Amino acid sequence: MRSTDYREADRIVTLLTPDLGKIGAVARGVRSSRRRFGGCLQSCTLLRVDLDTTRNALWSLKRVDLERHYPTLMSRLKRITLAGEMTELVRELSAEDVPDPELFRTLNDALVVLDRRSINETVVLPAFALRLISELGLPPGIHGCDVCGRSVPEGRATLFDARHGAVRCRNCGGGRYRLSPAVRARWQACFEPQWADLVSEASLTSADFAWDAVLAMLRHHAGKPLLSSHGALAE
Repeated sequence: MRSTDYREADRIVTLLTPDLGKIGAVARGVRSSRRRFGGCLQSCTLLRVDLDTTRNALWSLKRVDLERHYPTLMSRLKRITLAGEMTELVRELSAEDVPDPELFRTLNDALVVLDRRSINETVVLPAFALRLISELGLPPGIHGCDVCGRSVPEGRATLFDARHGAVRCRNCGGGRYRLSPAVRARWQACFEPQWADLVSEASLTSADFAWDAVLAMLRHHAGKPLLSSHGALAE
């Protein structure tokens, strides 16, 4: 998910694994020889790695094999950007050394989606971000006010407070963002494992996911602005 040059010939890489979670590992000698690891240490790839322990908190890469690459994704600049933004969200929001096979699967599924020939690129990131928030155990409350508990009337729009990640009725202070019934239904669909089905709907835009509210929620979860190219929103 990220790499940083280390010493004269090494590199520290951040990996997401199903069994160990997000980890840091040292790739020794990778900068001095193209043959080292066969050039596999690239972003947006699925790898099989052999690891060894070290004296510090980092792992040591012993062997790396390419399991899968994504040629359609890597041939389109927009999709490379989207993949980078998705990995940024996972890197910044997930904890280190916490095994999470579902999180690993969610990110890999996202790369598979970006490798499709025909998708609605505009809504991939909002849909993924909502799925990620849910997978990390932080799904927003969208069915009732988080203060008084009053249910949102069926077919009615409601106000959303990104700082608290929940809808709030006007009597309890409301929120900056307005969520229509259709938006709430899309959010709910994104919380499910089949979230990627939404990216096939060509008529949707990021506004149909209340993307500004999602960005604000991400910022509050991370404690800092994320996805700077989309603007820093505050509430």
